[in-house]
This record gives sequence, structure tokens and C-alpha cells, in this order.
Amino acid sequence: MATKKSDEIMKTRPLVKKITPVSTKIAAPLLADIRNLVEAARQHVAQTANAAQSMLCWQVGQRIHREVLQENPQESILT
Repeated sequence: MATKKSDEIMKTRPLVKKITPVSTKIAAPLLADIRNLVEAARQHVAQTANAAQSMLCWQVGQRIHREVLQENPQESILT
């Protein structure tokens, strides 16, 4: 339930704040910095995903190799 004070505040404050244009001198460096931050984050995610995929493949290979050697230690996969 709204109070008298909150009703008064709602009447005096606009619901949408008017945005004033920003000069190109200010906006361009800001946008460039944001683009650099996003690109750095994307590269970090790609490197992390590649490392995880490489580790997974290595672990799968190790597991298969161990299983084959346990069944028949005289043979290896390559012979």
C-alpha cells in the first residue's frame, strides 16, 4: 500500500530519465575500451575451453591405454 510520501515522490520524479547526448570525443574512447574488454574476455574463454578440451582428450586416451594394457599387458595399441 502506497504512502502519501511515496505518492508525492512519484508525482515529482519522471519515470524515464532524459538522456543527454555524449560528445564523440568522450564516447569513442569509452566504446573502444569496452570493445577491448569484451575481446579480452572472449579470448580468455576460448583459451580456457581449448585447455579443457585438450585435457579431456588426454584423459580419455590415458584411460583407454590403461584399459588395454590391463587386459593384455604384452601388447600395446600400436603393435
